[in-house]
Amino acid sequence: MSKKKTSLSSKSTRTNTETEYISAREVLKNKKYSVGQTFKALRICDEMTQTELAKKLKISRQHLCDIENDRKALSIERVVSLAKAVGYPAELFVYYHFRAQLQKVGIKKDIKLVDL
Repeated sequence: MSKKKTSLSSKSTRTNTETEYISAREVLKNKKYSVGQTFKALRICDEMTQTELAKKLKISRQHLCDIENDRKALSIERVVSLAKAVGYPAELFVYYHFRAQLQKVGIKKDIKLVDL
């Protein structure tokens, strides 16, 4: 069995279907991603290696790998600081963070962030 190759183009990445491309904007709209999956997808869209992004975030490459693979629990403060460090909306990552926490305990509801 052979693995599918992933090829990159400017600000997009090829998915499992060889002809479909996902832009960073489409990644941000995907409400099925976890915080870690979102960081990974955006990193790939931005054509960065784990090492490059880890340096930008001031964390180790292994720590980033653990975040991308949802092996690290993140505090809300950490989620916000990481989102700001990569220049993406913190609110989106907060949404993913809370939604994942709800799903983890079996609550299958969506959430909505509203201005106070």
